[in-house]
Amino acid sequence: MPKEVCAEDFKKHVGSTFTVHIPSPEGSGLPPQQLELKLVSADEWQQGKVVNGSVIFEGVHHEEFPHIEHVVTHPEMGEMKLLLGPIVTPGDDQQFEFPYSRFAK
Repeated sequence: MPKEVCAEDFKKHVGSTFTVHIPSPEGSGLPPQQLELKLVSADEWQQGKVVNGSVIFEGVHHEEFPHIEHVVTHPEMGEMKLLLGPIVTPGDDQQFEFPYSRFAK
């Protein structure tokens, strides 16, 4: 089983670029897309026995960004699967969040 990623894994890469691989819509005949996102922040906090985290990326607005688990690649961190969703933000740039929770050890 792959290692769980956490905010600490991402913090040393704030400011670097990650590539999100977006599958084409089923039956569309369109090729898959790639979206370059810059890592903005990575935070983690504990509430009782649960650790919550939020990793925020920023990139260009993507009108049809699917709310699914995406394959994300980074030159140093490698390939990982992250559940990413867009955050409503003003302006041309768009923020995307990888939220997570796990039981504290």
